[in-house]
Amino acid sequence: MMKKIKGKIGNIYKRIQTRWQLREKDDIWNLYGGCCFGLHQPSFYHKHSEEEVERIQKQEISKLQDILNDYQMRHNSMSG
Repeated sequence: MMKKIKGKIGNIYKRIQTRWQLREKDDIWNLYGGCCFGLHQPSFYHKHSEEEVERIQKQEISKLQDILNDYQMRHNSMSG
């Protein structure tokens, strides 16, 4: 019984420690203007698999491309 409790407490401690470490990395990333060099904070890459990261990045780039295309169409229709 005590081993189970100690094991659960140990797992909770490890999760909290990992979250703090990721938050610390994100804070450093933000402090140095990391948003200029990547789409996501470092913790994002630790929480998702490579396949998920690629899929999410493609979705976000697609959304940004759609926004850009919409802007260009509106701008061209106003000037032409």
